Amino acid sequence: MGNVADRGSSDTGAIEADVAIIGAGLSGLVCVTYLAKQGRKVALIEKNVRVGGCAVNFQRKGFNFDFAVHFVNGGGEGGPIHDMLKEIGDPNDF
Repeated sequence: MGNVADRGSSDTGAIEADVAIIGAGLSGLVCVTYLAKQGRKVALIEKNVRVGGCAVNFQRKGFNFDFAVHFVNGGGEGGPIHDMLKEIGDPNDF
């Protein structure tokens, strides 16, 4: 996942949005996607330089560490993760 960039702020530093989502973990990213598909202007606020929350990894002294996501259930057809991703669709559509 890419780095978080400062987008949408005005000269005063204020962010113009209908909704603010605090935290760019998986839940925050899903919420932002659903709200954006509804035509809302959404501000996603994250304290870290990378989005993904516990679904990221990091490297120390040449070793890669996975924060937390080891198994995601419900990704098969008809499962909740599968259905959500199917409903969200192509990010280029909005």
